[in-house]
Amino acid sequence: MVLPMDGTSRSALGIAVLCLLAQPLFAQDPAQDPAQHPAQPPASPPAGVSPPAGAATPAPLPPLNRPELAKASSQRLARTMTTLAGKSIRKDQISVADLELSLALAENAVDLDPTNVWSWRALYWIASANDPADPRIQELRARALDHIVRLDRDDEVMRLRRLVDLIEREETADARIEKYLALLSKENVSILGKPVAARLALDLALLLRRTGDQAGFERWLAEAVTLDPAFPAAATMAAGYFRFATQDPVKEAELLVAAMMSNPLDRLAIRALASLLLSKGAYIGASRFMGICARMEHTEYPLITYDDLLSEQVLAQLANREFEAVDLAVRTRQKELNDYVRLEVTRADPSILGDTARLATQKLPVQQQQAAIRLAALRSIGEAARIDEARAALFESLDAAIQRAARERENASDDAAREEAIQNEASTMLEAVFLGIWIGEDVERSRAYLTAVDAKVPISDLAKARFEAFATLRAGDAAKALELFNANDDKSALAQLGKALALEATGNKRDAAKELLAVWRAEPASLVGLDAKRRLELMLGAELKLDAEAPRVEAVAAAIPTSFDRMFVQNARVVRMRIRRGESPRNAFDPMPISIEITNESPVPLSIDPAGPLRDLMSAEMTVVASGQSSSVDLPPYMINIARTFAIKPRETLAIPFDIAYTDAGAFTTNTAAKGCGITLHAIVNWEPAAGGVRPGLFGDDAELGLLRIEGAPLTPEWLDATVAKMDNPTTDEDLFDFVAATYMAAEAERRPEAVPPEVKDHLAKVWPALTALLPRLDPVSQAWFVTVLPDSTPSLDTALESIRVSNDRLTRLMYLVRRATRSADPVVDAAIRSDDPTLARYGRLVKDMLFNEEERLRRDFNLSGGSGTPGADLGPKPEPPFDPPSTPPSTPPTAPGAGAPATPPPAPKP
Repeated sequence: MVLPMDGTSRSALGIAVLCLLAQPLFAQDPAQDPAQHPAQPPASPPAGVSPPAGAATPAPLPPLNRPELAKASSQRLARTMTTLAGKSIRKDQISVADLELSLALAENAVDLDPTNVWSWRALYWIASANDPADPRIQELRARALDHIVRLDRDDEVMRLRRLVDLIEREETADARIEKYLALLSKENVSILGKPVAARLALDLALLLRRTGDQAGFERWLAEAVTLDPAFPAAATMAAGYFRFATQDPVKEAELLVAAMMSNPLDRLAIRALASLLLSKGAYIGASRFMGICARMEHTEYPLITYDDLLSEQVLAQLANREFEAVDLAVRTRQKELNDYVRLEVTRADPSILGDTARLATQKLPVQQQQAAIRLAALRSIGEAARIDEARAALFESLDAAIQRAARERENASDDAAREEAIQNEASTMLEAVFLGIWIGEDVERSRAYLTAVDAKVPISDLAKARFEAFATLRAGDAAKALELFNANDDKSALAQLGKALALEATGNKRDAAKELLAVWRAEPASLVGLDAKRRLELMLGAELKLDAEAPRVEAVAAAIPTSFDRMFVQNARVVRMRIRRGESPRNAFDPMPISIEITNESPVPLSIDPAGPLRDLMSAEMTVVASGQSSSVDLPPYMINIARTFAIKPRETLAIPFDIAYTDAGAFTTNTAAKGCGITLHAIVNWEPAAGGVRPGLFGDDAELGLLRIEGAPLTPEWLDATVAKMDNPTTDEDLFDFVAATYMAAEAERRPEAVPPEVKDHLAKVWPALTALLPRLDPVSQAWFVTVLPDSTPSLDTALESIRVSNDRLTRLMYLVRRATRSADPVVDAAIRSDDPTLARYGRLVKDMLFNEEERLRRDFNLSGGSGTPGADLGPKPEPPFDPPSTPPSTPPTAPGAGAPATPPPAPKP
């Protein structure tokens, strides 16, 4: 299973093998210090069994006793396993085996380096993805939380999770409730802090509701909001629950404001507040907050959800007598839609660009509701030319809506869908009938709509009579129209409006005013009601308020400062980001710390929550370029959890520590250990999908990390000679890096001898015998780390690894098995299966099965014959003679209870 170390995309077989490695790799005490267990001399193969062809027995050199090297290797191997644990659960399709693999890697990583908070975080999240009822998983979560809280005292969120985890380990609801109540005593709240207490209160409220205690639920839900008004989950839940339990619109408005302020990106709360204000006649606030909703959803493309919202916005503006604003909003939308359709037409037929007149005919009319509201607004302004243009636009919108409905009917897939489409078409045409004769004041076109709809779906006599009464009124016979309106028992608001118009036309203004007032009070949030209001105000010569309730509700909205509105202005900067560098890494195997800083520049606290306003996952896009190469490698986006506190207060900054070494970029640097590389990072908070990737969305911002340079090693005779000399007696972790870098240089020289400067060829040749002598003298963890990070196999490297192949150390054998096996017939795999060590035998079988399955896939994909059907047939060299390393684990236990895993997937066997 040779791992590609050159950055190319290969098969995922190595990770797939590791997905089945669920058990801890070692049986010894995880607390043992690797430095206390020096390497064992290599064991010889059992009597009567020959080593692989070409193998040379290593000279019996004394093992090294370097505690500092063992410690450094433990930290490096822990980092590698943590990175791989995260990669295993970021796959597109996660299996149970993936979770088991990740859990095993994370467990072993924390045992290797218990002071590594990143490994503990990985263990916590992976354990959280497993069965929460499993006692072992519960214990792992608790253990991880304890260490995270101790190692990172600034993480408020993990401190809360630790408390909740302790409570949830109680077996009964009563016991959990008792613990919640104890934590929420006044004394404990002052110690825990109100944000933590608020979240515990909400958890208690939900638990009480599940036990049937509705009064307790209401009490603690309200307490959660009181403790932390910026807690989105509590405020939103309270608004949704209590607003329907009150008959007081002021109280309902206050609840919606609380939900909106706790999460300014809660579109439902803002829209619900705007709709409430509109329905109560609080038109100033309705226009204000419906406008915010529309700005949040704005798009230049046709989108029914946005157009419906824009219709509500211009209706609220009409109610607030913002007639010019209505005209501007609808004309702007018309231009956006026309630009869109013309762009699509020119893409299909570029020749149209030369025909200006033809291009101008390409239009996509706005929604009929928007066109009707615009016409009503312009009538209040009174400019004849604009009114005529708006009337023409209204009928264009009506015709377009009818055509869309007809296409839906024609494209219906079955009888049920066709019947539904017919009804929708009839409803659309009937709406055109009355908008045309009421707002458009065009009797002939409206009668044509009526005839067409009656031929498809017969309409009621009441609707026909209403139309005839309006037609008579438009013809100038007000007395006859009034008679027709009175002759029908038509209770609709439109019929009542028509009756009022007829009364006014006959001179009975008093009764007309009563009818108009009744229509407005019945429907203060509809175009019919607002048209009645406009006509009544023209009749009385004064602006009217709906009733005494409207100012009270309006006052609730007015209490929100205007600085809130500025958060939604185009290109508003609500948060600012920057990235600071930490300590520069010495080489590819060092930590790469950075600090991501987020500053809240808004006037309200911004909570960090999956639902917003600041989402808990930040996108980080990283690029790696190896030294001496012109092309770069763009890695898949990596998600960084920024939830270390519950909210960022206004004008405050949250600093999130992060280590790039635990990402795909950190793993990729192994491939460039000798050459060195550069890493760039682009982080986005509150990201949204965009063409080709993601971009900052609402309340979003981005920041760049300039080139982070990872140094390689100099390819000079002097450096190579010094490195080879140090292989006899390494003393620092930097020596280990130099050995790996020299090996990469030597492997590259073996693959591409023409690319190696002549003056260093002889010096590179000395690397292999020095490495062959060094490997068996290292401690087991260092051996495991070397097996993981050394380059892909070459003939000379295979020779150097022969001492590893016959090692009697379980860690070394397992790492070799995972990292270096290439085919199901590999004798190392078969030797592992025949081992007396059940753990080793299990892994050998898993590796063999996975390799065989990969070979079968390749045969199928490339239409190859498998010959006799044996694993590996026709897919590579014939199997080597079998060999058996010692099957008994060493008397001295391995130094660490874990093993690493490949940093990148292995290559598929060549067909």
